[in-house]
Amino acid sequence: MSVLNFLNRPLKVLIDSRLFICRYQSQRLLDLLNKKAVIENENNDELETLPLGNTIEWNKKLKAYRMQSQEKNALKLFEVGIRKHQFQPDYITYISMLEICKDIKDVDSGKYIHRIINKSSVRDNSRLQIVLMEMYMKCGDVDSAREMFDGLKHRTVVEYNVLMT
Repeated sequence: MSVLNFLNRPLKVLIDSRLFICRYQSQRLLDLLNKKAVIENENNDELETLPLGNTIEWNKKLKAYRMQSQEKNALKLFEVGIRKHQFQPDYITYISMLEICKDIKDVDSGKYIHRIINKSSVRDNSRLQIVLMEMYMKCGDVDSAREMFDGLKHRTVVEYNVLMT
């Protein structure tokens, strides 16, 4: 069986066939699946069963959805990870999710992520605060962007530019 034929099999078949002998193999297969654009079905609930253990694995899967223009699925997987799998996002994850919210102008998901960020240890990350302000501005929620700006301890030209664009 060629690699392409192997990768084109439904994800559930690959998982059920016990090919995931170890975490390394599952990570490698996940990387291949992402690179070969095998994420075809927008309602693919099978992906919730993937053995995603650490933040890097979650970030790879979220990035794969974004690369396939399946932003809503990325947001759904993020929420499932938080609710069901005790996923602990890092600031890179948050930035990626906020960029998605900004791109699709989903201020409600952005506010949900903002609430999670406020409870996390990365809430004071300056890059994260800038992306939050950008997301609010792009979604048309100028008041929330201004509120964030007013709450900043240190302001640079970057933060001022976000409010002016």
